[in-house]
Amino acid sequence: MTAPTVDPEALFLAWKAASVHAGGPLARYIETEGQHAAALDLPEAVWEAKARSPELGSLLGLLAGHIAAYEERAFPMPASPPHRLLAFLMEQQGVTVAALAQATGIGQEELDDLLSGQQDLTRRQMHTLAQALHVSPQVLL
Repeated sequence: MTAPTVDPEALFLAWKAASVHAGGPLARYIETEGQHAAALDLPEAVWEAKARSPELGSLLGLLAGHIAAYEERAFPMPASPPHRLLAFLMEQQGVTVAALAQATGIGQEELDDLLSGQQDLTRRQMHTLAQALHVSPQVLL
């Protein structure tokens, strides 16, 4: 199977037209709040058009990448300590300390110490808790 040939002139003309119609977020990184706001309007339109033209999936990926890169710089998320992540997972899944203790074999007192941050999670505990909460152990690292 041979790779498709690319007509650079046609590609450049299409890219220029797309950038003009999209207000610029396709052709450059998003650097301002205004560019970010304009870019946020595009994914929904591209998603709807993708149903008719599946090849637009790559455009959707490009837009998502530009938006995500800007948001990571503009709105950084502080890292959460493992004990807070554990508490969040338990709350989201409606799991009590007693139920988690029974499911994991980790004592309730020990779980209380882990949840309060008084005791750090060991790798073994991370794996055991992750399995019980149906998440990857990396979530608790």
